[in-house]
Amino acid sequence: PYFETHGFWSVLAILIRFRPHILHAADFQSAALGGCAFFLYRIFFLRFDSASVCTVNGWTFNEPRARYERALIKVVSRAICRFYNTIILFSSIDRETALEYRIARKDTLAIIPPGIDGLNTAFLERDDARAKLLEPGVRDRIIIGTAGECSRRGGQRYLLEAFASLRRVFRDRDPRRDPPLHLLFMGSGKTLDELRKRAEILK
Repeated sequence: PYFETHGFWSVLAILIRFRPHILHAADFQSAALGGCAFFLYRIFFLRFDSASVCTVNGWTFNEPRARYERALIKVVSRAICRFYNTIILFSSIDRETALEYRIARKDTLAIIPPGIDGLNTAFLERDDARAKLLEPGVRDRIIIGTAGECSRRGGQRYLLEAFASLRRVFRDRDPRRDPPLHLLFMGSGKTLDELRKRAEILK
């Protein structure tokens, strides 16, 4: 509570100092503090022409949690979304989820898919990429890879469990041969250490 309270007053102080016309919250956690602060800022300074934008990197209530936790998060998510004129989503699935659970109004939802400029990006050839990323002993294996933030929302644990199951299938077919599979994680995040420990157990 201390850090959240301190964060709220810090955001409000910044808003009062700079008097912005637009507020953008880069994730849903900061959207809660920023939305409340911006709401008070608009009222006290009569800045009703200002706009607020929030980016949602996946809905938190879709994470594996207890049913009552997901229900509570949905209620909080609805309240937070009321503070924002536009809510940026990364996929149509997030949009349909928001509409299904009545998280936000249809006219406030905008889809901006993340990605890269495929026309102006110099991709490596497959063999060159394997040579740069992989050790010599695993270059000839089947590579299953993922890149992104390691978090509960990212779902890397499910990929890890599925990969372990796939390795067991290969071992059952030919116990004398090491499965020709390699799992590659690229990224960092809160669950990285947890994933490493789980990977050691599943070896």
